[in-house]
Amino acid sequence: MIPSALESGISALASARWQTAHDLLRQAVAESPTGAAVEALGDACSWLDDADTIEVREWAYRCYREEGDPGGAARAAIGLAFDYLTFRGEAAVAQGWLALAARALADVPLSPEHGHLVVWESDFAISVEGDPVVAADKAAEAVRIGRELGIPDIELIGRAQEGITLVLKGRIPEGMRLLDAAAAAAMAGEIADPAYAGYAVCYVINACEMAQDSHRAAQWCRRLDAHCQKVGMRALQQICRSEYAGVLVEQGEWDRAEEQIMVAAEDLARRRPGLAGEPLVRLAELRRRQGRTDEAAELFAQAEGHPRALLGLAELALDLGDPVGAAALARRFIRRCSTADRTFRGQGLQVLVAASAEAGDLEAARGALKELTEEASEVTRGAHRAGIRLAASALLLAEERLEAAREAAEDAVDLYDRAGAPFGAARARAVLARVL
Repeated sequence: MIPSALESGISALASARWQTAHDLLRQAVAESPTGAAVEALGDACSWLDDADTIEVREWAYRCYREEGDPGGAARAAIGLAFDYLTFRGEAAVAQGWLALAARALADVPLSPEHGHLVVWESDFAISVEGDPVVAADKAAEAVRIGRELGIPDIELIGRAQEGITLVLKGRIPEGMRLLDAAAAAAMAGEIADPAYAGYAVCYVINACEMAQDSHRAAQWCRRLDAHCQKVGMRALQQICRSEYAGVLVEQGEWDRAEEQIMVAAEDLARRRPGLAGEPLVRLAELRRRQGRTDEAAELFAQAEGHPRALLGLAELALDLGDPVGAAALARRFIRRCSTADRTFRGQGLQVLVAASAEAGDLEAARGALKELTEEASEVTRGAHRAGIRLAASALLLAEERLEAAREAAEDAVDLYDRAGAPFGAARARAVLARVL
């Protein structure tokens, strides 16, 4: 028996032949526009980063509603949440679709869709709301549902999300262990969905960027790039390029970083405009470190709304000899962060300590350093720890406690060197030179 266009299209989806799947499913929808056919076409469009994805998935949602299929409607709504965020950058609309998915499943017995919903609720709590507490609760629920239903994809992506929330809360070593394990399982084929497998590794890289762990990030960036190349995940591959560029910036490989950023920026602007801020903010940071301050300021302004843009502007103000302005921007950044997000807040606190010390506001600098030290109590190595010691050296220098400032700056140099972060090491050596 000759398979139908729908059957052949779904088979092509399963084997990552996205364009073939798209063409077959267009035919299937023309023959019989059922919810299943339109949903499958929407999946093919999404894999191809086709701008028609939103229109097709909204059609699938309507079809499933008319067919009385709440699970199908929920799947379409979850997909639309991702689409509105990545194609259009419309977070409020995206969250509205997650709410519609939850409503569709409200009176339905436990199903895979419940698991996928909490996975995306956790993801949005991390990436949109910056709330690791809610994200952790949703991730734990995903792990529970995945186990109960025997779906490793949901359980393992939930584990990865638990890991990144631990990193955000300042429990970096514990979180990294969970993340490494989930990502290794994903790359070994334990996560069947190629998108979820990619996201598991992406969470590790995100966590590395927050924890300033460039060595670990470089290793996983290479694995994610190979995975994306294999399965045709162009958008995630460009996000990977952006994140890898951030690693290269930290490692002092600025020419390679710029190459990665430019490729990612061009591709994302064309394919997923809602994600275009990722390479933009990294280019701004590169320009800041290159001393091209006017370009950096303009790029950070273009990336307004990205959480790293405000932090970059604070650091830029400090570079330009405006510690009062830098401190004000750092405080604004810190206010935007969840109090539970200790790791990301910590980067703002590092800037606040240095800026307040340089401005002569030693009381504010001491308060910020105390908070920074308490929140990062479990961090004993790496560039994040180096940043804490560098901030301490700036305050100690302002207090004219020269011996203690020298020791803190030396610690920062050693930690940055071991972390492969020459720019940070150079900043620490500059403080050390002032002490000596």
